[in-house]
Amino acid sequence: MISSRLDTDHYKLTMSQMLHQKQPNRMATFSFINRTSVPFGRFIFPQELKEEFARIREMRLSSAERFFLQDKGFSHEYIEFLDGHLPEMPTITVDADRLNISVEGNWAGVTLWEIPILATVNEIYFREKMKDLRLNVREVFVSGEEILLEKAKMLADYPDLKFVDFGSRRRFAEDWHGKVIAICLDKMRNNIVGTSNDHMAHIFRTPVVGTMAHECFMGYSRLFGNSEQAIRDSQHIFLQDWWEFYGEPLSVALTDTFGTKFFFETFTPEQAELWNGLRQDSGDPRIFGYKAIEFYKKMGIDPKTKTIVFSDGLTFPKMIELWNEFHNEFNVLFGIGTNLTNDMGFGLKPLSIVVKLSAINGLGTVKLSDNIAKAMGSEYNQKRFMEIFDYDNTYYEECAV
Repeated sequence: MISSRLDTDHYKLTMSQMLHQKQPNRMATFSFINRTSVPFGRFIFPQELKEEFARIREMRLSSAERFFLQDKGFSHEYIEFLDGHLPEMPTITVDADRLNISVEGNWAGVTLWEIPILATVNEIYFREKMKDLRLNVREVFVSGEEILLEKAKMLADYPDLKFVDFGSRRRFAEDWHGKVIAICLDKMRNNIVGTSNDHMAHIFRTPVVGTMAHECFMGYSRLFGNSEQAIRDSQHIFLQDWWEFYGEPLSVALTDTFGTKFFFETFTPEQAELWNGLRQDSGDPRIFGYKAIEFYKKMGIDPKTKTIVFSDGLTFPKMIELWNEFHNEFNVLFGIGTNLTNDMGFGLKPLSIVVKLSAINGLGTVKLSDNIAKAMGSEYNQKRFMEIFDYDNTYYEECAV
């Protein structure tokens, strides 16, 4: 299920390294959230999860993996930190078929549990679901390959459309993930430009891609006091810290944590000029694309010099549609996840599950998003943050993945 400490998304490592240096000793809580009606208690057994997590916690980096991380710019000190035990074991309970998982510890370390939790829950669930449907792995893999090859045909006329595999979190299985990468590199070699998964990048010697996730904005909003001004200022402080730590190479900013409207109002002209681009992860991608064009032009910047990464619930037809609409306007890149690594047929519907930062130093965190359906946090905190960030978004779309 998880066979390497590197079997995670690259942005978990980039965030963890920065937090390890700039925000040490911050106590964080991460919580599993099921956004579907799937009764996990019928498929997931806590003891098996505990055993898997205990095995993952003891993993160590090989010499080759250490060299891989050094080559990607990670410091010797951080690699030593990464190679140690993961923090406290997750707490797992099942209550009326509801699966509850949470884990608490030092932010820089405990963040590394997110992908192992999600990937493991997915793989166990689909293994049990196949038993329920009387399917075997071989026939499901054959079906998945046929579906993927049909998708490859869709891109035959679009050699300039570029995408990155973002499929670690909700993949069908680790073995299938590797097969997907192999097929993409064979049949879509003009299109795939990398993977977000460090283990897969290491195995297949392909570029690894990733910058930041919502958790940094969410966590930083709780680090500098509970006043309205401290919360508003936190986004700028995080972006400054990120730039100071990584600079231009990892300067694609995620815009929607507290609403893209606030982001565009506060992203400074200097930042707009220096940062390579933006990532869209919720809301209507077309509306976002045109707002991004308008924003850059207002700043006197040619949008064609910037990259926009679309990464919200993508499918192959949706990528083609967006590429046709925007490739003459700016540099378009896609991060496609679940539809790439978990589209198997046989009624094996992908899960919409996440593991999110739910508290920092005892204060509950908030994510507003450009899609109200993705909002997180207590009702009180969400309402307060909406007022603080002048959030007026009304877009709502059910979370399919």
